[in-house]
Amino acid sequence: MVENVRDGPVPLEVRLEHQRCGDRGVEALCGVLTNLFEGGLAYTRIIKAWKNDVGDDGCVALGKLLLLQGSSRGTHMRELHLSHNNISAAGALALLAACKQVYPIKDCSTGAKQPLWLRLHCNVIDSAMFATRAGRLFCECSSSNSCNPRTCRQNPVPPFHLPFLHDQRRRDVGGGGAWGRGGGLVRDSFPQRAPNFSLQDYLFLAPAPTSARQHVSHSRICNVTH
Repeated sequence: MVENVRDGPVPLEVRLEHQRCGDRGVEALCGVLTNLFEGGLAYTRIIKAWKNDVGDDGCVALGKLLLLQGSSRGTHMRELHLSHNNISAAGALALLAACKQVYPIKDCSTGAKQPLWLRLHCNVIDSAMFATRAGRLFCECSSSNSCNPRTCRQNPVPPFHLPFLHDQRRRDVGGGGAWGRGGGLVRDSFPQRAPNFSLQDYLFLAPAPTSARQHVSHSRICNVTH
């Protein structure tokens, strides 16, 4: 049941940090978000899913959601946080394939082009191979160019920002690795747990331009007064 949904779909921020939901959980989440979007109820502006055992299959599901939301004006995703997961170059390239069909997006208020803000550091991506394949389709957001989630200084503006791309972990083929950064060991694969969380518990609103704020509860979208 929907109450007081004004001016079209509600913008959502999805927070799933440290939930270890794996690819199955991400696929289930994308199914829920797709239903909300196709029903005209909500669209996802930000997803924060670091340290969640997400792999390449999860990236494929997220890429489909990016494409779906990008098909309508003003409903594109702005930020996707997937650091400290188990994503390889294949998953990163799946996201690239989706991003380059949607981004950069032209901001309706400023006219500036905006890439997707994508965080993929501390995964198991062969960053050199990915960078070769991607070419100039991303911006690494070096400290000298002052990029941020809203602004890109690269010209032309690429489909997505990708800060700290080269900060990756390497695979430990023996399976005895541990968490680490910049050359530390990582397990070759993470256990895929069945999702044991309620998706509604992790849906929050991204900042919206309207004065009314909304949130998603277990059974309805309701208005929240200041």
